[in-house]
Amino acid sequence: MSIENIIKHEMLTVNRGIIKKRKCLKDLLSQPMIDGVRLDEKCLKKIAENCSLPLEDILLPITFFVPAGLDEGYLQVENDARVVESFNVRVVHRNKLFWVKKYEIRRLITQHPGCFQMIILP
Repeated sequence: MSIENIIKHEMLTVNRGIIKKRKCLKDLLSQPMIDGVRLDEKCLKKIAENCSLPLEDILLPITFFVPAGLDEGYLQVENDARVVESFNVRVVHRNKLFWVKKYEIRRLITQHPGCFQMIILP
């Protein structure tokens, strides 16, 4: 097996735990669970208080896509970027995507379990 195949296999293994179904914040505030994963209730309340979007328009978890070898990842949806900005994280709009430094992504995932997740792209 080549090193490239091993790396792709490892990325697929890491990505298996990704929550695919998203729920709106309004529903999560009353029941903070998605697919058996409990979301950080403090994080949910912070988003509700600090983000100016309607609660029905905020879908969680927010998924960052991180290309292998880059020091940043991206979001595809502007509403997701606005939620991330409500945590005082710098988001750069470039080429129709919303880019965030990888260390910021890791911080969000670590500090707010279930609310943010990351997919590593080959």
